[in-house]
Amino acid sequence: RGVPPLAILQPINLTPAGPLKDWTDGEIFRAIRDGADNTGRRLPVMSAQRARYMSDEDLYSVIAYLRSQPPVQNETSLPKPSYLAVVMDGAGMVPYLADLAPDTIVGPAPGATLEYGQYLVRYMGCDECHGANYTGGGGGVLPKGPSLRSVKGWTAEGFASAMRTGKTPFGRQLDSLQMPWKVYGRLTDGELTAVHKYLASLN
Repeated sequence: RGVPPLAILQPINLTPAGPLKDWTDGEIFRAIRDGADNTGRRLPVMSAQRARYMSDEDLYSVIAYLRSQPPVQNETSLPKPSYLAVVMDGAGMVPYLADLAPDTIVGPAPGATLEYGQYLVRYMGCDECHGANYTGGGGGVLPKGPSLRSVKGWTAEGFASAMRTGKTPFGRQLDSLQMPWKVYGRLTDGELTAVHKYLASLN
């Protein structure tokens, strides 16, 4: 599970017409879980993604979804690392998770539960901007997010509304460039309730 020579992952065509058509499901799984391409080279951007903490079942569902998309002809490829990319990686400016994810991850049963909310929050990467304990963090190349402990004072309905409209229960407008609320607003009512339950449980 090593990550030999540097490989930089830029946006690529993920439809069946793109490079992944020559990858096995297991190789795509490894790119997400281990941050390595189909030759074993490290993918710095993928190495920083909390999506690696998705359950095996959910990861294979993502792969099945990618395979089901209509082929789109858009020539892209995994590029060779540029000098700048190598320098940034060597300087630690390309963040990545040093710890290896478990070989197997079994997620909790989907539902409006605290346990499922914790699972969602972990793989959505909320800690990247809100800190390891969700008490505030970020900075550098990432936005500096506030503490999420304030959610304890919100209702589940107010939290869901904030993720769907970008407005907090107190009328503050969230900056969509700093906080991707439009993305999180796509979660189901049950998923948003689960996330709220988990965040509201934090001491």
